[in-house]
Amino acid sequence: MQQLLQILVAGGDRRQQYAAQKLAESPQLSVTTIGFSQSDSETLPEFDVLVLPIHTTAESVPSKNGNLSLPELLSHVKKGGLVCGGVLPEAVCRMCQEQELCFCDYFQREELCLANAVPTVEGAIQIAISERETVLCGSSVLVIGYGRIGTIMAERLQGLKADVTVAARSCKDAERCAANGLKWMHPSEIAARAGKFDWFCNTVPVLMLDETALSNMKPDALVIDLASKPGGTDFDAAKRLHRQVVWALGLPGITAPKTAGAIIAKTIFHILQERGLADEGNNW
Repeated sequence: MQQLLQILVAGGDRRQQYAAQKLAESPQLSVTTIGFSQSDSETLPEFDVLVLPIHTTAESVPSKNGNLSLPELLSHVKKGGLVCGGVLPEAVCRMCQEQELCFCDYFQREELCLANAVPTVEGAIQIAISERETVLCGSSVLVIGYGRIGTIMAERLQGLKADVTVAARSCKDAERCAANGLKWMHPSEIAARAGKFDWFCNTVPVLMLDETALSNMKPDALVIDLASKPGGTDFDAAKRLHRQVVWALGLPGITAPKTAGAIIAKTIFHILQERGLADEGNNW
């Protein structure tokens, strides 16, 4: 009988718990968790793979029961074993190298980014519905950026009969918008035309909504910024101008942790398959 691959899922939020549950469904894997309950074992064996949550530091791993020691967790990974984490800082990568461990950042994987766009968009629409006192149908929306998230956002809002305009730089994006029946504008026009929109969805992690744009907005306009740090909005100016801005980071883990966990598990299994640690035939 083939020996099971030993996996330790350590710390994180509810999506990591769901990821562990999904990984445990594979007959090829034996999954242990730590950091989710008071009944965690105090003694750990050696593991082939360590799965870390996002935003792990070189010192600690965030968990429900307080931070876990990363050096201690790494000491339980077999030499030559694999460490998977989300948004791995350089210091953590160096620690893995020093201990002769392989490492992989699953948040850099294209399949995860694409899959995560759906719960991100649905979470943002949920915020828009709850924060505004009007329906989305007929509302005028500016979606800034036409990448993974911006594309799905524009499509979903169009399906809800919102009046959608996309702000994107490239001629290619302009043609894609035209082909999809969407209005398009260059980002250089945002400030001058900001007063025409009821709400804004930014997906670009550089300053797109500056003080001028914020000043020109309708008083009751809503900004939902989905961009990673530093975001795409002048948050200080928004506060001074009393603009309603929601910087909505990590929506998949907040609004759809079960889906987000399944996405992480599937991505990790792909990584194991590529490294010859899991059978290609497993159906996810």
